[in-house]
Amino acid sequence: MDKNELLASSDIFGGISGQARQHVANRLSKRCCQAGEVVYRRGEPARTFYGICDGLVRFSAASPGSKDVVLGVFGPGQWFGEIGVFDGGPRAVDATAAETATLYALEQRDLLELCHEEPGLLLRFVERFSRSVRVAEDSIIDSSFLRPEARLAKRLLAFCDNDGCIEATERGPSIRVALDEVVSMAGITPENAGRQLKSWERDGLVSCDYGRVVLVDIPRLRLVVSNTARE
Repeated sequence: MDKNELLASSDIFGGISGQARQHVANRLSKRCCQAGEVVYRRGEPARTFYGICDGLVRFSAASPGSKDVVLGVFGPGQWFGEIGVFDGGPRAVDATAAETATLYALEQRDLLELCHEEPGLLLRFVERFSRSVRVAEDSIIDSSFLRPEARLAKRLLAFCDNDGCIEATERGPSIRVALDEVVSMAGITPENAGRQLKSWERDGLVSCDYGRVVLVDIPRLRLVVSNTARE
């Protein structure tokens, strides 16, 4: 994926005119990150909006005990870093390359200038912020009402809607995100997650190999979520 493909496939920039998209492409700067390299840290000034051409970027926050809690992972074709760019506030989370990644950066001043020239972009960002709030609220509700196995199943299934984080295999979608990060996002202990995944693997719902999970039986995983939610 090059920067033009990254822009054309974006829910933000894909709908603007070709001339405006070229205007954005001319202002993008390339950044290559090694695995484990920090893209930005929580509390830093937010001056850049990023798109991912390849690789994975992990979003996390440190708990009071200094243990990182993984909040999400983005892959190729996705954009991040808008929080703080519009209101002048600082970064809300840490962003780190989960593997070697190629990013394209759009500076704050260029993004704001483009939003003035293309008013429709502001609506797309409002829609994006709304989706983010919805996801955050769902996470809070799930932590209160869903049992651990349902939270884990729901988190695994969520990756099916994230093309950059899955790979097609003969057995089903393989999640590219490391298993320990998936478990952290689900908000359950590694011990509970390990027992549950072994049980699901025996029953043919998933397959675990080299720290990754293959979703073998998606309909039954959906039943885990829906059945547990009704209890």
